[in-house]
Amino acid sequence: MSKHLRFGKLLSLLAILLTLSFAWSQAQNESSRKKLLTFGFTVAANPGVQLVTDVTGAIDTLAHTVAVTVPFQTVITGLKASFTSSLRSNVFGGVSVPTLPRAVSGVSPALDYTTAKTWTVEAENFSFDNYVVTVTKAAASTVKDITSFMADIAKPWLGNCIANGATLISGTGVFSGTAITFPAPYGANLDAITVYYSVSPFATGVPATGTAVDFDTNNDGVADAVTFTVTAQNGSTQTYSVTPVVGQPSYLDNLMSFSFPNSTSLTINHTNQTITATVAYSATTIVPVWTISDYAKMYAVLPPAVPPVVAPFTNICSGVSYLLAGPTTTIDFWIQAEKPTEVSRYILTVTKDPASTANIINSITANYSKTSACGLITTLPVIGAVGASTVTFTVPFGVTSVTVSAFDKSLLSTSATVVGSTLTNGSLITITSESGVAKVYTVVLVAGVSSYDKKMLTFGFNMAQNNGWGFPAWTQNYPGVINDVIGQKHILVEVAWNTDVHDLIAYFTASDYACVSIAESDLSFTPQVSMVTVNDHSNTLTYVVTAEDGTQERYDVEVLRKPALTGNLITSFTINNLPFCPLVSPSSFSVSGTITGNNITVMVPNRSSINLASLGYTLTISDGATVTGGLIGTG
Repeated sequence: MSKHLRFGKLLSLLAILLTLSFAWSQAQNESSRKKLLTFGFTVAANPGVQLVTDVTGAIDTLAHTVAVTVPFQTVITGLKASFTSSLRSNVFGGVSVPTLPRAVSGVSPALDYTTAKTWTVEAENFSFDNYVVTVTKAAASTVKDITSFMADIAKPWLGNCIANGATLISGTGVFSGTAITFPAPYGANLDAITVYYSVSPFATGVPATGTAVDFDTNNDGVADAVTFTVTAQNGSTQTYSVTPVVGQPSYLDNLMSFSFPNSTSLTINHTNQTITATVAYSATTIVPVWTISDYAKMYAVLPPAVPPVVAPFTNICSGVSYLLAGPTTTIDFWIQAEKPTEVSRYILTVTKDPASTANIINSITANYSKTSACGLITTLPVIGAVGASTVTFTVPFGVTSVTVSAFDKSLLSTSATVVGSTLTNGSLITITSESGVAKVYTVVLVAGVSSYDKKMLTFGFNMAQNNGWGFPAWTQNYPGVINDVIGQKHILVEVAWNTDVHDLIAYFTASDYACVSIAESDLSFTPQVSMVTVNDHSNTLTYVVTAEDGTQERYDVEVLRKPALTGNLITSFTINNLPFCPLVSPSSFSVSGTITGNNITVMVPNRSSINLASLGYTLTISDGATVTGGLIGTG
């Protein structure tokens, strides 16, 4: 019994020794590496602290120190470090013993480096090393140079026309040590020149770039030097003398272009400084447009050489209007350069073309209206025949006037006859040439004789007029057949078997200017209006066509109802949309039926998917027949 107990204690002791051995072995396998590999500060991780570039610290692995130099202007009271360390190690910022939370590269912690800070790197086996991080600001920059200079100079335009030349000009600075000059145009506004310049890194300048500077401090019109002060990062200063150099006025007084829309020809002679132009005889004004040298002005008279130029020496603008006084008009144009002593003179001579002597009618077209005896009005065009002194219109019998619809005469001539004018036989058309010579044309109306034509050209009944209230439904028009054999003039119209012929409205056409009426049994005549008049055609009616000359022709109009059709057969029958297999194209087909007497047989596939009640069909039947009753599916 005791041997067993001692053996059990031995087993327990062995288990404890094995556990301790395993723990010691595991501790021996864990990493003891705890180096700080890289350390520095990045702009991305430190916005708003004036860190202008990424910086990397110098790590002394033996002394366990890190030295970081940052730009002078950097705010070091809240910097976030970016770092790397040994594999499977943890880093802690600002502490000498590992304490949560762990540091995160580029994120945390933000430390004040006005004094050295301790960073701790802990190995996987929980051993750790301390690193002392010292941040030093670099020396302040001493550079204080203006590195580039440009100015925007306003040049006021004093004329009363659109500015002829730039009114805002840029000038680039020229450096000579600490003296800067830049070009300014003649007439520049020296009181407010906007300056743009750049300075050394970390330096500042006064006056500030982008501001307006007064370069005429004593207001005498002469450019003055202005002192610009540049302050370096370390507070030292350097001054620059900046002076605008005003240029000379332009001496150019050239005419660059000259024209006006209604000239028929125009020539500029720059050697003689003359402009010659021709215009139409009828022209009364010209509106010339021109371009001249930049900053030059145009005058109607010689301007004074010493400013100011005031009325009556006010400059004139392109686009001004001039009156043409006679066959030839001369106009002076004076161009004064920006330098007022430089002036050139151009003389414009405008000559009118000779007046046109043309005074003929080229063509004339008119409309005439003719009213028939039964009140029908016909309006048609007629082209006039233009002779040496006459205009002839050939018109139908009874027409006494025409109305002009188109009129073409000699170019530049005048006439009282225009579109809409009414002309009668003997009317006069006077064409006056541009030169004042008149030519008279006499209007001649040649009327034809009265017409003796008296034919009925068409006759029948239209569905549109007869398919209304009180009438059986019409499905078509019914034209008549006209027999024009002399002595047997007859019109036959066959209508449907069920047509009510007691109230029919006929359509008809007859010879031009003829009238149509019906001869009544009491020897009176009832006037007829096509597609309007209603008549009882159950008996034969006599239609009378009366020609313009009063002669007549009679037509017997007979309306017959066709016999009713007796056919009542289904002549063909087809089942549609029978389904194929869904994968087959087309997916459906049709089957025609076999008609045997009153029976129709259609052979369809024996498929459970076919629903006979939903099948569609088509059929044909006898003419005039209708279908009633039900069939399979929907027809």
